[in-house]
Amino acid sequence: MRILGIVVEYNPFHKGHLYHLNEARELVAPEVTIAVMSGNFVQRGEPAIVNKYARCEVALSEGVDLVLEIPAVYAIQDAGGFALGSVWTLEHLGVTDIVFGSETADLKMLETTAGVLILEPPDYKESLKAYLKDGLSFPNARKFALRDYLAREFGALSERIEEIGRSNNILGLEYITAIKLLGSNMKPGVVKRVGADDTEKVFTGEFSSATAIRQMIRSDEWNKVALSVPAKSMEILRKEIAAGRGPVFPERIQDLLVPFARATPREDLSRLYGFSEGLDARFKSCADNSTTLEEFVDCVKTKRFTRTRICRTILNAVFSIRPRLVEKSRALGPQYLRVLGFNEKGRAFLSDVKKQLSIPMITTPSLWKKLLKKSQRDGPDIDVELFKEQLFLDFRASSLYAFLCPQRSAIKGIMDFKEPVRYREE
Repeated sequence: MRILGIVVEYNPFHKGHLYHLNEARELVAPEVTIAVMSGNFVQRGEPAIVNKYARCEVALSEGVDLVLEIPAVYAIQDAGGFALGSVWTLEHLGVTDIVFGSETADLKMLETTAGVLILEPPDYKESLKAYLKDGLSFPNARKFALRDYLAREFGALSERIEEIGRSNNILGLEYITAIKLLGSNMKPGVVKRVGADDTEKVFTGEFSSATAIRQMIRSDEWNKVALSVPAKSMEILRKEIAAGRGPVFPERIQDLLVPFARATPREDLSRLYGFSEGLDARFKSCADNSTTLEEFVDCVKTKRFTRTRICRTILNAVFSIRPRLVEKSRALGPQYLRVLGFNEKGRAFLSDVKKQLSIPMITTPSLWKKLLKKSQRDGPDIDVELFKEQLFLDFRASSLYAFLCPQRSAIKGIMDFKEPVRYREE
């Protein structure tokens, strides 16, 4: 049985995503297609433009059979942590093939590079340390260390190292690395990305980037949005905005962040995940001299601290994420499978695999205590403390997201306890 897995954010779902989904299904010819999706906060360290249930509905309408949520502890990590949590989730479901988008679509190059990252040869590690000592960010230091190593070992491959540094190639590299680290038999596949670069901020036609589309929504350029997203995605975006549940933009968090950073002692920040290499000191100094999120991020940003790292670290502070939670999550993996939606094929698949799962499956979050007791009594061997920490972080993320909505009364309480699993009739 061929089971296709894809890792998505759909922030929002656009025509490039539809192209990737269709090409992946054509490549694998699966019996079931499963998407693992970021929840209400995404890997760039920002709130999603509309909530996870709305984005799940679009995915189901476009042919995904089953949608699961990536636990927040992975969804707001760097590319390595994000990929590890995503692949681990798919592995629990017995996914046979994972297909991702890439700027180069060169699977051999990505697999070769992933091998270096896993083995970490001594001369590669020495180069990495040297570049970090020069003050480069980790992604750039790693890129240049790889270039040096590949030049020695593989010659011409090093000339293409700039390609590795592009966002979808980085994620593809990390998916392959995660597969190897987990000892999975999952087969990677790649679809060449079409259209604008992921970070392109302006409208470029039918295949505009998600970044550009969010900017068009901000500017009320709905005629351009309509050209860039499928009809169902457009319909749901309009519905969520009309109901006051969107759009949610990053600056919605600034009224919480700046006062929080000003009021929190540096030593308290230093105990949280990600506040290393003096980042705690920069947070304190910049918070005292900033009044907006944009000012704050621009102040903190350096050659070493990239914008996306800063944004993710902001969320670590807001949610009080400590290193121990991230380290245990990386070591032990997701402690549950969180189902957001399915069609009839997806429901039948879940029914078939449910008894074979090594971790509990959550469809009704309000019943988590009963599920945990059942799991402890006769079910899979999980880390109870980590189960609670991962799940409660998801709940807190949903609670905060509701507060960030344009109309705060649009989502009262924790949406996870009120929103049903989405079902789409085929």
